[in-house]
Amino acid sequence: MGAESQVETMPMASSSRAVSCHGLHRSKEDMNIKLSAAAGLKKGNKMGAESQVGAVPMASSGPSLRRRQEEVEIMRAAVTGTQQNITTVEMEPGGVPMDSASHQSVVSSGPGLRRSKQDAKIKFAALVGIQHGKADTETQKGTGTTNSISLCRVGSVINSPGLRRIDEDVQIKRAAVAGLGISKSDAEMKRPVAVGWPHDTGPAASHNDYTTDSHKWSPNQQELEANQVSNDSFDNMPGSLNLQRENQEQNDDIFGSNIILATTPTMVSSAAMMPQTGMPSASNMGLVEAREVLDNENIILGEADAYDGPMEEEKQQMRDQKKRRYMDTILCLVVVPVLIVLILWWAGVFDKAKQDTIVVATEAPSYAPSGSPTAAPTPFFLPLPDYTVETLQNGPLDSPQERAYKWIQDDPNFEDYSDERKQQRFALATFYFATNGDLGSWTLQDDWISYDVHECEWFSKWINKGPETAPVCDEQENLLSLLLTKNQLSGSLVPELAMLSHLIVLDVATNEIAGTLPTELGLSTKLTDLSVDFNAITGPLPSEIGLMESLELLLVHTNALTGTIPTTFGLLTVLNHFQAGRGQLSGTIPSEIGLMTSLHSLTLHKNILWGTIPIELWNLTNLWEILQLHENELTGTLPTEVAKLTDLEDFRLHTTLMTGTLPSELGAMTKLTYMDLCCGSFEGSIPSEIGLLTALYNLYLEGNNLSGSLPSALGLAKELVLLDVQSNKLSGTLPTEISLLRQLKRLRLYINSFSGPLPSELGLMANLTKFDVESNAFNERLPTELGQMSSLELLWLGDNPITSTLPTEIDLLHKTLKDFSVQSAKMFGFLPTEIGLLTSLTKLDLSKTNLVGPLRSELGKLDSLEHLDIQVTFFQGIIPSELESLNDTLSDLFLENTLLTGTVPLGLCSVPQLYFVCSSDLCGCDCTCQFMAQGSVDSSTNGRPLGVEGNAKEP
Repeated sequence: MGAESQVETMPMASSSRAVSCHGLHRSKEDMNIKLSAAAGLKKGNKMGAESQVGAVPMASSGPSLRRRQEEVEIMRAAVTGTQQNITTVEMEPGGVPMDSASHQSVVSSGPGLRRSKQDAKIKFAALVGIQHGKADTETQKGTGTTNSISLCRVGSVINSPGLRRIDEDVQIKRAAVAGLGISKSDAEMKRPVAVGWPHDTGPAASHNDYTTDSHKWSPNQQELEANQVSNDSFDNMPGSLNLQRENQEQNDDIFGSNIILATTPTMVSSAAMMPQTGMPSASNMGLVEAREVLDNENIILGEADAYDGPMEEEKQQMRDQKKRRYMDTILCLVVVPVLIVLILWWAGVFDKAKQDTIVVATEAPSYAPSGSPTAAPTPFFLPLPDYTVETLQNGPLDSPQERAYKWIQDDPNFEDYSDERKQQRFALATFYFATNGDLGSWTLQDDWISYDVHECEWFSKWINKGPETAPVCDEQENLLSLLLTKNQLSGSLVPELAMLSHLIVLDVATNEIAGTLPTELGLSTKLTDLSVDFNAITGPLPSEIGLMESLELLLVHTNALTGTIPTTFGLLTVLNHFQAGRGQLSGTIPSEIGLMTSLHSLTLHKNILWGTIPIELWNLTNLWEILQLHENELTGTLPTEVAKLTDLEDFRLHTTLMTGTLPSELGAMTKLTYMDLCCGSFEGSIPSEIGLLTALYNLYLEGNNLSGSLPSALGLAKELVLLDVQSNKLSGTLPTEISLLRQLKRLRLYINSFSGPLPSELGLMANLTKFDVESNAFNERLPTELGQMSSLELLWLGDNPITSTLPTEIDLLHKTLKDFSVQSAKMFGFLPTEIGLLTSLTKLDLSKTNLVGPLRSELGKLDSLEHLDIQVTFFQGIIPSELESLNDTLSDLFLENTLLTGTVPLGLCSVPQLYFVCSSDLCGCDCTCQFMAQGSVDSSTNGRPLGVEGNAKEP
């Protein structure tokens, strides 16, 4: 059957079966064009090569169409050259056929010329190689099928995407030329043509047993050899084929032809490295062998069917549609889920907006003041911390944060503020609303939350730091201090105070603030002073305060704080003052407190702390101002390490459960001015080393179990102003060295077992104001030198077995003595008349003594007297009428169990607390005296009348 018949009967499905790998689309299009090219060659086979090449019409100037036309021209030139027995075609380095005489390009240089040049060499190889299967072609004549080389095999050999595409084109072009009906005998060449890279010699699309002249391929062998070639030669093959002129002499010797079809430089290099002595044949290399075309061969070309496929514009539309489908898929997979999430989020926001809840937005539009206080504010961008956002979204509808947010959104100057000023104004507004400033409870609130006044000018005190005071704000308008002490603040503190990032002083002491301390205060790393004392704050001490690395002053005392002292406070290494007394803190004192090495003062008194004092606390050698641990449930003993606190001035450890003896090392605390160890269970003697405390002003040792004598070395502590050793078990005589304490004002020795006489040297203590020796065993006469204690205001000598009269020198104390008591003493004798000279007396207690004689009328001169007690004495006679002058000042008058007779002066009946026994001897006031004669006499009453009617006041 002729070539024409073969072309006409070749179905398109056959071409589809021949092309089974990727690139099928493009290969089909190339197939159609090549068939058209072949058909055109048949009709013009009597024309010369040049005329046929030149006959290619250039109908369009589009890039794709020009490329196709250039490929047709090259195909026509290739086939024509074969029919005219062109055995030697010289090529340019780019692969374009050259005229042998002039070496000029045969094909025009259009836009697709580079690719066309590459295709040209492939088409030459296809032309000479396709004739190898003449026998197979002849057997298929009449069936409408042709041999086609498997494209998949070629794709597996060539790794580069560009080579794979070109190789697919080669297979199509081979099939196109084979469709022309050129027989194997016509295609044989005089010399074999060397192909620079092995083509696929695997099974054809129509059968799996295709066999070359010297080798039969099986699928497995094909795969193994393809992999071998790929691994050894083509790993780095670039994506285009270049027709190159290689060592012309070597090629002529080996192949005997001027036609060299080369591949990439890598492949050419591989070919050049082959041994020169044993070059394998084409069949051994798995290549299709070619033969020389004879001049007298008559080649009948088939006539190609007219191409009625889609035009280039339609194909471009198809590609555009595919691209749009791809983009639609991307939109569905990416954009749609994002939109769904945004819709769900906005649904939640809208739901909150319906409840007038504020939402923080991400943009900052302009605002106009809102006229409705209940409407949800317009969202705007404001940098807010997470805790504020949480409150705005989920907190109460009228929270201070929400009110502050609404206020700042209406600020007409909002857009002019920096983000830092926005936060500053918002934080201050939140604080203002949280402490009820808007309710008018503040004492002073000048210009607060005013749109027209800078927040640095809102009312606040100045920082008192040394000789100069610091302003409220710095030069950059950052708030430095917020001082609102004694300003009637109430409500609670808010975490937004931490937004004041430059704040160094926060002092809201002595107000009525309740609630808890915000944990967010730990973020205020520049804060140096935090004073919230004298408020009603509850809850625990936040452990986050330990993160305030700049904190120097922490005053939280006199609140209702609970919980334990956080161990994180050990991180406050620059803290100077920690005062947390008068609260409800519990637990033990943490040992980490010993890490606070910069402490100057530490007060933890009046809490519920228990356990022993950690030994680390005594390592706070910089502690010099005050250490107050009193009124807790502390146990243990006072260690000798207390001597380390050599600079401490104020040491208070009273009212605890501590036991043991007082260490003599207390004498090393030479800078002590105040030491209070009272009301515990300390025992033993008072260390004489206390006399070394020459700076000591106040010494409280009362309420313990101390015994022994009062050390005379105390006379060395010449700065002592107060010495209190009452309620102990001290004994012995009062040392005369006590008189060396010339600065002493208070000497309390009562409820002990001191004995002997009172030393006359007491008269040298001119500054002594209170001398209390009650409930001891002093048994000697009173020294007259007592009248020389010119500053004495209180003299209590009661409950001592003193056997003496009152010295007349007592009148020397007339200017100062206010409280004089000798109750329960063994005093005897007459009351001296000089008693009337003590005009400063407010209290005179002569009860339970052995004083006798008349009640002195001079008592009426004590116009400041408020309390007079003469009960259980031996005073006798009538009550002097001069005492009526005391009715304006006297509040207590005790007259019972005396020998007084007569009628109580009428002026004394108005005394609020008047006590006497209504009897036949003494009556008056509510005690009717008219029945005295009618009363019966009972011998058991020693002749005193009974049955007296009246309402006499009784004690």
